[in-house]
Order: sequence, then structure tokens, then C-alpha cells
Amino acid sequence: MVDYFKEAENLLYSVPKKEEAIKQMTRRKERLLKRIGPSVPRGTDFSRSYTKASFYGEAINEVCALAELISSIENAAAELAEIKACVDAITDEKLRTLLKCWYWGRLSKEKIAEKIDVWSVTTVYTKRNEAVSAFALLYYGKRVEMEQKRKRKN
Repeated sequence: MVDYFKEAENLLYSVPKKEEAIKQMTRRKERLLKRIGPSVPRGTDFSRSYTKASFYGEAINEVCALAELISSIENAAAELAEIKACVDAITDEKLRTLLKCWYWGRLSKEKIAEKIDVWSVTTVYTKRNEAVSAFALLYYGKRVEMEQKRKRKN
């Protein structure tokens, strides 16, 4: 059986890593585009009436790598947007703030208590459990709904 609370926590903790991964992949895409993009023509060798097959093979491999990289960036960005949308959909401002400070900002429990205006760290943990549960319900409920829509279309 899936522990949705733990899975939700893992997703929330992964947001900063996903943002960094998207930045890294974008930089890699830019480097790849510079390498395989248009370049100044080199001298033509008229002694050859052909082009090496390896040239085309390398070009195809690089274009495939670029397509795969673009797809990975789009998938990671879509997942990140979905996570953030679910956090933003939580109606209680204090719970949203708590999730962002706890999982993305990695603030101390005392600082989080100040930000959400509670007196004890124990209350912060209680509110965290409430916030993660609200997020899990939104995130996994939305995914189940999307899966059901896909099944209906097929």
C-alpha cells in the first residue's frame, strides 16, 4: 500500500532539486545548440564528391539527444508546475507558508513558528502534518482524476 503522506513529503522535498535540475538541463541544451547549430562553412574539399556517412550519423545522434533533453526539461517543468499549483491551491495561507518554509526554504522550526504565528514547535509539527495531508489530497486526487479522464478517452 502506498504511503501518500511520505510520498507527498518526498515530492515537496524534491522541488529545489527539480528546479536545479531544470537549470542544469537548460544549460546543457544551450551548450548542445551552440555545438550543433549553424557554423561558419569550412573550406570545401573538391577532391571528394561525397560526404562521410559518420557525419550524418553524428548529426542524427545530436539532434536525438537535443530532442530527448527538451522533452526531459518539459516533463520536469510540468511536474514542478503541478506540485507548485497544488501547494498554491491550499486555501489556508499559514499552511502554504509552512510547506514552502519547511520543504523549500529549509528554515528552522522556530523561524517557521514565527512566520505562521504559532507559539510552540509542537504546533508547527501538527500544522505540518495538516499541510502535507492537504497537499497529498490535492496532488494525488488530481492525478487520479487525470488518470480517469485518460481511461475514458481510450
